[in-house]
Amino acid sequence: MFYTPTSSGLTSQLLRSLQSLDLLLNEIEPCFDLIEHIAEYAPRLRFFYVAWGPVAKALDAHRFSHVIGKLAAHLVHLPLQYLGLCTRAYFPVHPNDAHVWEDMMHARLSMAAEGFLNHIHATCPSVEAACIRIENTLWDSWIGRYWRAREGPGDKEQTEVPSEFLVEVTEQLGRADIEEYQYRWKA
Repeated sequence: MFYTPTSSGLTSQLLRSLQSLDLLLNEIEPCFDLIEHIAEYAPRLRFFYVAWGPVAKALDAHRFSHVIGKLAAHLVHLPLQYLGLCTRAYFPVHPNDAHVWEDMMHARLSMAAEGFLNHIHATCPSVEAACIRIENTLWDSWIGRYWRAREGPGDKEQTEVPSEFLVEVTEQLGRADIEEYQYRWKA
C-alpha cells in the first residue's frame, strides 16, 4: 500500500481493519505524518514494526533517541502489543573491522534504549514485547536490543532494565517474539 495525500481516504478505510503492519520508510527522516495517520486510523493495530533508512553514515545517538521519541508519541492511542523500530544505515567499515561498528552501535543503542523504554511506559502501556535495531546495509549485519513483559521471578534468561513492566531478553528470544507477534496478528 502506498500512502499519498490523495489516497488517504482509501488508506483510512484499509487501516481500520489492520492488526499487523510492517512499514519500511526509505527516507532519511521517518514520515511522521504517515505515522500519525496510522495512529489515528488503525484502532485495531496490535503489531507495528517500523524500519527506516538509509540513514547518514554516522548515526547520531541523540537523533536516534529523538526519532524514537517522536514515533512513540504518535502511537499513544493504539492498543499495541508489539512495537519494533529499526534503522538501516550505511557504515563504510570493512567486515574484518566489525568490532569497530559494533562498539559504535552498542553505545548508540544504549543511549536510545532508556528513552525508548520510557516512551513505551508513558505512552504504550499495552506493549508486551519490543525491540530497537540498527542494521548495516553495507554488509548485512545488525545489532539490537529486545524486551518482553516481565514474567515470574524464576526466569533466568531475563535481565531487568529501568522500566516497570519490560525486561531485556536475549536476541534469540527477541527474534522469536517478532515472528510470534507478527503471526498472531496477521489477518
